[in-house]
Amino acid sequence: MAIQHIAIHIVKRDKNADPLFVKLRDEENPVSGLSGKLGDLLLNLFSEANLHKGEFGVKGDNSVAPYMEQKLGDYYDDSLEISDFIGMTRQLAENYRLILDGNVAIKGGYLVYYQYTKGDDIWFAIAIVPRRDGYDITDDDADVVESNLLEMNKLHLGAAINLSNWKLGLDSRYISFKTGQAKELRDYFENYIGCQRDKQAIKIETRRLRDAVRQHAKDLGLDDVAAQVKLDTAHAYIQQKLTKDKEPVLLSSVANAVFPDNPQEFVVHATDSFDLGEELTIDNSELKRYKKLSGNTRNINLSFDRILLGDSVVFEPADPDDEGSSDTLHISAIPATLKSAILEELAIRASEKVRVNELL
Repeated sequence: MAIQHIAIHIVKRDKNADPLFVKLRDEENPVSGLSGKLGDLLLNLFSEANLHKGEFGVKGDNSVAPYMEQKLGDYYDDSLEISDFIGMTRQLAENYRLILDGNVAIKGGYLVYYQYTKGDDIWFAIAIVPRRDGYDITDDDADVVESNLLEMNKLHLGAAINLSNWKLGLDSRYISFKTGQAKELRDYFENYIGCQRDKQAIKIETRRLRDAVRQHAKDLGLDDVAAQVKLDTAHAYIQQKLTKDKEPVLLSSVANAVFPDNPQEFVVHATDSFDLGEELTIDNSELKRYKKLSGNTRNINLSFDRILLGDSVVFEPADPDDEGSSDTLHISAIPATLKSAILEELAIRASEKVRVNELL
């Protein structure tokens, strides 16, 4: 990955309802001036697996081009050569200023626009970054000077557009973005990008990965128990990537973890039959569903595959109008070993009852 163009503009206010401070650059920031650490941060801002996905559109209509898509179309040709990067980003920053003029509760920040490559694709990204006031010491005179520090680790508004997929129409989810938690922030930023959020995309992709693992396990001749072990392995590996390593989840890596004997066979299967790409998006609620349903008390420990619920395992909730009723779980597909143990226990009890009666 490498950054080809970068421009940083300022559109911000310190407090709600304050006048905006606006400073737009006349020239691009020199790419050569990027420190290795900052460059790496920018390149990895949108590599997380739980980003929102979407496409351009206006009020649910993806045939209408929002302002940002229009500007991309004006400045990028069919070969994705950019005619005037600084000119385009100045117009995008001006549009951002107009949005903030109409919303005095949004503080804005440093607008970092940059173009980079990732694999064979060209991306255009925007990150709205807050600033922290601080101090630094000069090397020459050891003078204390004020310093403005960009807090890249606090980024909560940003988007990356896969220009290659957008231009060729290869994918309807070519925008990856993060918008923070507050609804007001989400709404204004999505309005600025002109992005329609595909709310189900991450759930669907996570579900497809689960189904691909289960189906491939069955194709290999594994029984239900062994197939569930594969899902447990996938769950543990993905959790590790998301929570501890904080790295993107790659299909090839999942294949190596779950099907180490022939990972490429699974990659082909998941790609061809389940339309999965190399970099996966993961929804945490769907990821939980890789695990069995389970629960225990001091005397009972029960677990079963989720796919069995409503089939061989049926739940009947208590009748809210009947105080004497209780929740009931019906299990029709009883494991042979459990059935044998139950029959053996019942036989022992029957025998003990007969002996007690004889003694009486």
